[in-house]
Amino acid sequence: MRVWNCALDTTAVLLAINGVWFRTLDKETRGFFALFPAPTDFLTWPESQRGAALCAMDQLPILS
Repeated sequence: MRVWNCALDTTAVLLAINGVWFRTLDKETRGFFALFPAPTDFLTWPESQRGAALCAMDQLPILS
């Protein structure tokens, strides 16, 4: 029972942290993550989604 409660508490804390992280993102990045396109081919994405993806990737320091 104690392990079950610990697992539920950990899940609740992780969900809360992810919610706070998502709310701190800017508008373009939130839109990109909320409406992540199903096809993986970048050229088939709508122009607005492509622009949001490129703006989001510009903010990733690992790509620099």
